[in-house]
Amino acid sequence: MQKFLQFKGIGIDKKKTKHGWHLRFGFTTERELDDRDIVFLQLFCGSDRNREMFNWLRCKSHCKNWNALFSEKVDSTGKVISKEK
Repeated sequence: MQKFLQFKGIGIDKKKTKHGWHLRFGFTTERELDDRDIVFLQLFCGSDRNREMFNWLRCKSHCKNWNALFSEKVDSTGKVISKEK
């Protein structure tokens, strides 16, 4: 993959959550990546396949904020069911 994307300046930020770890990778490439490339890379790095399927569908429908992560999750009634520290 390095041969095709030519990664530069790779950085990793990790954050402890109630259920494990969230990892955020940062890098630059010599090639411009579109939203579909980013969805693929997130899936390749181990992101949840269902999340990335929804992200891909959001990209296909030209949603501007397709890659959202939330610090808290709510159920259908609006009650907070999970919150990161």
